Amino acid sequence: MLPHVGTNANAVCMNPAQGRALVIDDNPHVRRLLGDLLEVLGYQVRGAADGADGLALLQQGRYDLLVTDLMMPGLTGWEVVEAVRRDDPDIGIVMATGSVGNIDTKRLEELHVILVTKPFAPQELTADMNNALRIAGHASIAAEHEARLRGPGSAQGAVGPGVYVEWLGQLRAVAATARTYAETFGQLINLAEETVRERDELRASFAGLQQEHDALREAHDELILARKANAEALAKLQSEHETAVRKLRDAREQSQTLAQQREWTLRELLRILQSLRTKPRGSEGVSGQ
Repeated sequence: MLPHVGTNANAVCMNPAQGRALVIDDNPHVRRLLGDLLEVLGYQVRGAADGADGLALLQQGRYDLLVTDLMMPGLTGWEVVEAVRRDDPDIGIVMATGSVGNIDTKRLEELHVILVTKPFAPQELTADMNNALRIAGHASIAAEHEARLRGPGSAQGAVGPGVYVEWLGQLRAVAATARTYAETFGQLINLAEETVRERDELRASFAGLQQEHDALREAHDELILARKANAEALAKLQSEHETAVRKLRDAREQSQTLAQQREWTLRELLRILQSLRTKPRGSEGVSGQ
């Protein structure tokens, strides 16, 4: 197995090396694989998970090669490269990106940066790193790396083509892990979209319930008003009924009084008539004489 560099962002390989390299990438798997390859080439390697940590490491010592990702949280690869170039014009720089559609090639030339596209083959990546070294004036280091990769019979003969096979296998494992992450992320996106749809349906249902609630409240208020109006009308009717009952009682009493008066009057008339009938007629003549 190759030595592991990318697990700890600031891990250091203390083996004898031909040059020092810094890897900046927020993906720990990519950082580890790049560190493995660079160690095989003979570098002392350090890694950083973001641009700020990478620049801090660069300020602590001199490096021959920088391999940085373009898109990272915080400082981008462009910002890292521009900051590095202000302080160190002689470092070889390789910048990795997943797309070259909107890359400013003139800016790459001005900053003396070699651009590599993900996913990259190990042979092509090694060639690009050696080109970056030559541009920075480190042709001897690039030649040493090429000699090591040619295998037995070369000046060093420490590394053969099998390194690429093993590195490529690890890269494929990383790609499989990335696909798993992508599938999981896709499932999370689908779940989020479903959650949003359910939220919208709940909002629509709540809006309907709110309308029904408002309609019921309005009907309740109308019922309360109608009940109050009915109570007032009932009270008025009851008052009118009581008044009518009193008037009827008064009229009955008056009628009884009148009936009694008529009865008394009739009795008096009968008495007078009877007295007139019983009075002698002769007594009327005598009194007349």
